[in-house]
Amino acid sequence: MIYQYGVSLPGTYHLKNDIPCQDYYCFRANVNSFNIYCVADGLGSAKLSQIGSELAATKAMEFCQEHIAADLDEVVLKEIIQNAFVYSAKSILERAKEGNDDVREYLTTLCLVLFDGNRVIYGNAGDGGVLVLREDGLYSALTQMQRNEEGDVYTLFAGEDHWEFGCIDEVVSVLLATDGVWCELCPPILKNEKITINIPLARKFMDRDEDCEESVLELQKNVTRYLEKYPSHLNDDKTILVGF
Repeated sequence: MIYQYGVSLPGTYHLKNDIPCQDYYCFRANVNSFNIYCVADGLGSAKLSQIGSELAATKAMEFCQEHIAADLDEVVLKEIIQNAFVYSAKSILERAKEGNDDVREYLTTLCLVLFDGNRVIYGNAGDGGVLVLREDGLYSALTQMQRNEEGDVYTLFAGEDHWEFGCIDEVVSVLLATDGVWCELCPPILKNEKITINIPLARKFMDRDEDCEESVLELQKNVTRYLEKYPSHLNDDKTILVGF
């Protein structure tokens, strides 16, 4: 059985300035043998990005629910995720047109994962990321922060040239995070080092042995308290979604 928990908290800047959390996560368990995980991060400069992030995640998840099946190979599953990204972007465009809004006010990132307890098929647009714990005990970052040389993020609307997709098997735990946590899990200062992942932090979130819903709920509460206090220098919203 696969368990999952998620935490999404507003950053300190948002709390001080009464700005809503612009991160969003959602999941669906046991959809044709897969769990579907989605995490999105609305851009702080976009005034409707909390709506954009919710639309991005929920529409991508809905698309996958309708199209995935247990007997599909990884090539087809990856194509479904790619199409889910297209569907998600189109849904946001339609919402902007309905409200006579500039779509740039809805800008958001998107991470999407299918996990069956062994295989992870993933897609990513933006500066969040996907991290896995493999059966051999090693941690692997599957994605890279997608930013330009000035540090500006490539969002979902940057298009397919900036989206990344892939698959990996022999996975026991998967984590999706927005950049508020991803920058601590995979600090840029470590990018040229042999080990690029903050293993102690990743282990705290991912190397779990809870085996019932009650213990997973307690884990979620503990992680929430932890992220409320750490790291104190982060102004950004903080979101993680973990399956194990």
